[in-house]
Amino acid sequence: MAETKKTIRQLTENETHFLDFDLRYQIEEEVYKVRKHGHRDYPVDVYCLQYGERPLEIIPFHWHKEAEFVYVTEGCGEYRISDDSYLIHEGEALFINSQAMHSLSVAPKSQNYSSINIIFNPDYLIMPAQTSLYAKYIYPITQNQELRAFYISGENLKKLSSGNGVTEILDCNLNERPGYEIQTREFLTRLWFYILENIPKNEASESTAAKSKISLDEKRTKEAILFIESHYAEALTLEEIADSIHLSKSECCRCIKRCLNMTPFEYLMRFRILKSTQIMSTQKTASIADLASAVGFNSCSYFNKLFRKYMGCTPSQYRKKMCDF
Repeated sequence: MAETKKTIRQLTENETHFLDFDLRYQIEEEVYKVRKHGHRDYPVDVYCLQYGERPLEIIPFHWHKEAEFVYVTEGCGEYRISDDSYLIHEGEALFINSQAMHSLSVAPKSQNYSSINIIFNPDYLIMPAQTSLYAKYIYPITQNQELRAFYISGENLKKLSSGNGVTEILDCNLNERPGYEIQTREFLTRLWFYILENIPKNEASESTAAKSKISLDEKRTKEAILFIESHYAEALTLEEIADSIHLSKSECCRCIKRCLNMTPFEYLMRFRILKSTQIMSTQKTASIADLASAVGFNSCSYFNKLFRKYMGCTPSQYRKKMCDF
């Protein structure tokens, strides 16, 4: 574990920004966070996450065009992929598909959490110009709307690692050893093929209309998330959120509930509390009243109540705990 702490980019709870937290978004044919991982010749980003115990999300719901591979090196992380939940323990891994909405929190009873994350563009494995190969090997995963995530046990991960394990990939990227790009692609190719061989076959009875409904729900939910995260500090109403995705208030609630297993209002409250913890790390002398106002609460007592509900302590207690790190 000591070796994995020497990382390319080590993102901890003491940093001033959450991963991808302050990045801007854009809405085109599909909605996604604007972030290019790696560069054109090497579209891969490798880093290590480390956090202490947190009841709320470490990283709020987000998504990106790239696929993501997560290997937990300590503790247990709870990954929410849309309305599904995965508890990934030390030594286990999770593949997160392109465009899948996901968030991360430290699992209950897990004091610390750390993971090695590899975010990569599937085009690095097979170029789109290789039409037949791309259709045969890449599309079955990236275009599978039901395959948002894929769990990999520690035992199976060891089998597919075959000498070049995740920590070795991290180390060779950190030190930019000769051929590290090829070693990384080889590892990711083996990972990709393992998933391809083991993904459940789509139910024959599942209709195209049902798949389209899932896709439309997710698109609308992503748009709602973008709107909430852009206006969280305002006196935001359910009607405004619903209007932003051109739905009635009742259908907006149903749509987001289907995707995130929470209401738009609950997502807004959770995001405000999460944002307040970020502000605390940069504005350590701000009063609780000012902090509440900065994230959209008119009532300091209501802010305190929700903060305790989601974080398990008061804002003052959280600040003191944070300063102890």
